Amino acid sequence: MAGRNGVYGAGREALLDAVIELVGREGLRSLSYRKVAEIAGVDNTLISHHFGSKTALLEAAMEYAAERTLDNTEFERIFRGTVAENVIAEVRHFPERQSFQFEMVLASRGMPALRPAAERLYSAYINRMQGALSAAGYEADEAVARLVFASLDGLVFQRLTVATEEQMRLALHQMERLLPLAPRT
Repeated sequence: MAGRNGVYGAGREALLDAVIELVGREGLRSLSYRKVAEIAGVDNTLISHHFGSKTALLEAAMEYAAERTLDNTEFERIFRGTVAENVIAEVRHFPERQSFQFEMVLASRGMPALRPAAERLYSAYINRMQGALSAAGYEADEAVARLVFASLDGLVFQRLTVATEEQMRLALHQMERLLPLAPRT
């Protein structure tokens, strides 16, 4: 069966996009095979076929969401004056993807089966941040990368919930100011 875009074999990706959209927009409690299949434009039997369980579906969606965000967010340019627009654009264009990731990390507290996926999600972001810091000339260990990423993560969360885009932009510019480009050795 074809997915939303009509391409045979696109059903798995359509299901992952649908989970992210649904949970990101309405929360984890809204998740049902029927709703996911309806959004994806596929038969709901594909969920069991591709994933086997809700937990496996959610784990796959977490990994997929992180990959898509990492592909779209240019961490390597983060310390070259583009962090604010880069991060703001990601939140503006994909708010459900960002909300989904926060929802799943919080859900992992009460669903131990999701904890490894949440740990992998944050590890991927922190590793990428560490690489970006190193590429910019910083001596960045995992703790520094975690600290810088936590700032970005918190600002994204605030933008999704209570902060305006301008407040986020100002805070991101301050972060850039606090982390000037270190001289390369």
